[in-house]
Amino acid sequence: MLPGAPVDATVPSGGRPALGRLAAFDLRQFGTVTDDLGIDLGAPVGPAAVTDLLAACLTDGHGVPPSRPELWSAPVGDRTAAMVAIAALEGDGTFAVVLRCPAPECGEDLEIEVTWDEVSAVAQRASDSFDVDAAGARYQVRRPTGADQERWLAAAVASRAPSGRDLLAELVQDRPPGRAFSDDELASIEAALDDHDPLVCFGLDVVCPACGAASRHEPSLLAMAAAVLRTHQRRLLRDVDALARAYGWSEAAILAIPAWRRAAYRDLIWAGA
Repeated sequence: MLPGAPVDATVPSGGRPALGRLAAFDLRQFGTVTDDLGIDLGAPVGPAAVTDLLAACLTDGHGVPPSRPELWSAPVGDRTAAMVAIAALEGDGTFAVVLRCPAPECGEDLEIEVTWDEVSAVAQRASDSFDVDAAGARYQVRRPTGADQERWLAAAVASRAPSGRDLLAELVQDRPPGRAFSDDELASIEAALDDHDPLVCFGLDVVCPACGAASRHEPSLLAMAAAVLRTHQRRLLRDVDALARAYGWSEAAILAIPAWRRAAYRDLIWAGA
């Protein structure tokens, strides 16, 4: 893995090219307004929940959030990077990821650390559209967006899920009408997408300390970030419940209290129980 360092929560997202199309927006820490408690972060987190969270936690220099169409049209990799950046504000920018050694005779659980700096460094290799040479022809390919994900998800729910071939073909911007791609062409397009949209298939090379086997893993960065935010949200709900019962305060009033003071009030409640 690349060497990493904690994220600086004071740096606006405009200084983070890893966010791509969303880099013009500043980040707000999750869990500071009442509406944050209403975002559904239940697993798995779908594209609609990602859009809700980004709409809540991103603002421009005038405090205006991005429009929903703007968020839906952002590439999946940029949306994922923004989710990880927001989750990184909850701590020192380090995430614990549990993997399992794939060696049949081992199966050891492996806990590794992924940092925001590592994710950021990989994300900066992304490009919105790019050319692909496939079987002697040259095509322009774009990265999938949140809107693509939502459309594909709706099709899957309706049992009309497009094939992998169809999904790749949709991303070719200058495909001649009715043009079908060969397996070799699709393989070239898929390989180019892995290079130009690296967060979608973020990979880690890990050596198992128990058996020494080296393996490639592709942990879900979205699930990793969502787990951190989900834990924080549940902790906030417990704070709201405890302080509202003890003092009669509203959700908004409780969330407006700095976290260290909420913890102090919570300790006083428990001490008097």
